[in-house]
Amino acid sequence: MRSAAGILGILAVMFWLGLGAVKTSSVQLEPTRLIEEELQNVNMVRFDKDGQMTQKINVSKWLHFQGDTIVYLSSPALWLHKDNKTWQIISATGSALQTKVGGPLESVHLEKNVTISYQTPQAQDWQLHTEELALFPDQQLATTNAWVEIQAENYQLRAKGMQAFLTQEDIHFHEEITGAFHYGS
Repeated sequence: MRSAAGILGILAVMFWLGLGAVKTSSVQLEPTRLIEEELQNVNMVRFDKDGQMTQKINVSKWLHFQGDTIVYLSSPALWLHKDNKTWQIISATGSALQTKVGGPLESVHLEKNVTISYQTPQAQDWQLHTEELALFPDQQLATTNAWVEIQAENYQLRAKGMQAFLTQEDIHFHEEITGAFHYGS
């Protein structure tokens, strides 16, 4: 009996001090997102009207939620082909805008260890490294505001931000451009 009376006494003091008041708060919960597509080890290839391969994409995981236009990508690797030249673009993660299921990827945002390699039938000419990149496959345009570093056999270049027009083999660097050129062998 003593212990019950003691507990009641403690509870009475707690309520009197306001420590026993029940506080409520309203919490807004995010609606559950339903998965529409979850694919593993995806390989896709796009061709032009003449049957020439223009784009290829490989991802270890492809995730798309119902009602969303974004596709989430794990370990994406993309190849853009034009005039016997290939641009290979890889990263750790990414997302893509796809307004129609089964339609083309309109833009791809790549993150973490992004590498662009430029290759011709003769050799791999150079590599560009950055931490994020926005790619517009149909325009063959790549852009970033992050630091980029280009490594090639005879030179190295570093800049903050760039815009690359891949089909024209034209790259515009934004700012803080530094580099080194190595003569001879």
